[in-house]
Amino acid sequence: TLDHLEIRHASGTGLTCTPSTLTIAACADASCSTPYTLGVTATLSSSASVVWADTATVTIPSGSSTVDRRVQRTTAGTTLLGATASAPTASNATTCNFGSPACTYTASASGLLLTASNQLAESSGNTLTVRAVRSSDNSSQCVPAITGAKSITLKCAYLNPSSGTLPVRIDGTAVNATSNAAAACDATGRATPLTFDATGTASATLAYADVGQVQLTGTYTGSAASNDTGLTMTGSTSFIASPTSFEFTAYPTGTTKAGSAFSATLRARNSLGNTAPNFGRESPTAQIPTLSHVKASPTGTGSSSGTFSGSLGAFTSGSATASNLVWSEVGRIDLKADLASYLGTGTAVTGGTGSAGTTLGRFIPHHFDVVATPACGSFSYAGQPFTVSLMAMNGLGTPTRTVNYDGSGALSPAFAQTVTLSDAAALGLGSFGSTAAVAASRFSTGVASATGVTYSYTSKTSAPGSLTLRATDADGVSSSGALEPAMPLRSGRLWLSNVFGSEKTA
Repeated sequence: TLDHLEIRHASGTGLTCTPSTLTIAACADASCSTPYTLGVTATLSSSASVVWADTATVTIPSGSSTVDRRVQRTTAGTTLLGATASAPTASNATTCNFGSPACTYTASASGLLLTASNQLAESSGNTLTVRAVRSSDNSSQCVPAITGAKSITLKCAYLNPSSGTLPVRIDGTAVNATSNAAAACDATGRATPLTFDATGTASATLAYADVGQVQLTGTYTGSAASNDTGLTMTGSTSFIASPTSFEFTAYPTGTTKAGSAFSATLRARNSLGNTAPNFGRESPTAQIPTLSHVKASPTGTGSSSGTFSGSLGAFTSGSATASNLVWSEVGRIDLKADLASYLGTGTAVTGGTGSAGTTLGRFIPHHFDVVATPACGSFSYAGQPFTVSLMAMNGLGTPTRTVNYDGSGALSPAFAQTVTLSDAAALGLGSFGSTAAVAASRFSTGVASATGVTYSYTSKTSAPGSLTLRATDADGVSSSGALEPAMPLRSGRLWLSNVFGSEKTA
């Protein structure tokens, strides 16, 4: 359903001589992190007279979630902008990302028009454009207000998240009081030299090492030297810097038991590979990526991708840890993190441990379940072959079979191993001999059957005993604590009694 409409503008301020562009977004949730794409018809409104250059009727076509509309207030002052959805109606009121109070748009007769595009954090090639304009004396056209070399005080501020630790840099220099690239934005800013051409336009390189929505405000104050004493022009814009990628760290590189929880840490990175400390602090809903897995091996008909679960904890300084990750199968996987659209920009952010399954550790069964069938119904004779079935299991709340534990040749590579049978009860009455080993090739879809298992007594006169069967492979996966059957054993012996009687009797 359509939760609400959101009106977006870079600063909430503009000039009387030129229209400002608004973006109307359809949102499927309160934070607008999920766009509504089924089509919307709406009408724009204002509390004071404005010119809607593209009409006040808004139609967002199906398949899209935003549309742009231009608004112009031809006299200096403020107006409250709004939007009402008619088809379908919205569940909640329209919001704006500008103005105090929200949705307040302010137009001035002269000012600075700042433009900065959304970008990837710490990426190169970004530009801040500053136009110094005023309304012409006899029309509503914009004309240059200043030209030549001027000093513009630029300040940066954090919009979302509402605080930060790194500044915006203009032409390589931080716009804070100390020009310190390791210090945060502040209320003082920095006097920045810019050169305005004949159209009143200047440009400079822009860089920001962190993520989030940041505001840039410029102020020009006239002076006697410039023959413009008393002239003050201001303007502002905002841009969103998105993470370039995600990176997993602190994941297990050894063996991990299927169905058991393991941990991994994820960090958001800028274009230079450094951590973006503001990621995950966004409001009203933190931008948390979705975790998933891709099975790398084994491959082959019948191999299973298993089930994967787990989620990230809270981000701190751009990193978060998931301590409840669980994969149900045997083999190798790669972890993935995906964010469909950072702060509604449409910029997708992804990252993973690779694509070959060689980074994360190998997954092994949690335990074996053992089933034994006595050769004589309720018991077996010592030295008599009986049947043993082995099942490789995971450690889920309700354990299931790990079908990728296979050595039959159907899957590649083979993750099954030779399993050794032993006497868990430590009877000490004999041994399995060569029948203790169950070959890896006997495992198919996590199950192996051995029909020639024998346990021979060292002494033929041993009393009946109960053998507890335990299975263990080379990784230490064992049936200990799981299903281990008792096999009653007897030593077969014939007892002939003496008989006295006539030689004529049988």
